[in-house]
Amino acid sequence: MTMVIQALAANPESLCMVTLDHVESGIMLLDGERRVRFWNQWLVRYTGIAADTACGQRLEQLFDEPLPAVVLSAIGDACEHRLSRLLSHQLHAQLLPLHSHTVSGARTPVYHSMMLRPLDDHQGLTLVQLHDTTNAVRRERHLRDKEQALRKVHQTLSEEKKVYRYGTENHQCPGGGDRHSWTYRQHQSQLRAANRRQ
Repeated sequence: MTMVIQALAANPESLCMVTLDHVESGIMLLDGERRVRFWNQWLVRYTGIAADTACGQRLEQLFDEPLPAVVLSAIGDACEHRLSRLLSHQLHAQLLPLHSHTVSGARTPVYHSMMLRPLDDHQGLTLVQLHDTTNAVRRERHLRDKEQALRKVHQTLSEEKKVYRYGTENHQCPGGGDRHSWTYRQHQSQLRAANRRQ
């Protein structure tokens, strides 16, 4: 292990590559022709594409499904026009087809944002970073679901209150009291009238 560290220390570029390979976010380098020059292990994990396969290919050639136009436009701006771009998950639900696997083997989407930044004096390379926002998206959905549930409860309580108020108002009868009292008085009045007729 010490020999490996010494070898990396003697070659700062290799040390940087090893470090980037273990960052918990997606890191890739694109050249001026949009070809992948570096592809870290985070991307291998969530794309299923090996680094050896990715390097030398254009990003749109790596996936079976077409990439969104906004991603291709951002790559063109960064690689060809040297313009930085930030693509947020809030505006773009799915940028690259990234997936994780659950214990049962089911695939779930990995929501992410993408930042593209041209590197100065680095042979026209562009740094592309993917930040996992899946937990934030799930948290937002959970809060939204709770808000909708509370709104439904409030609406139900309001409707029940209206029904109760309507029922109370409609049970008020002449002479005061509720409908049961009024019915009882009516019944007693009818009995007295029947007795007088007898």
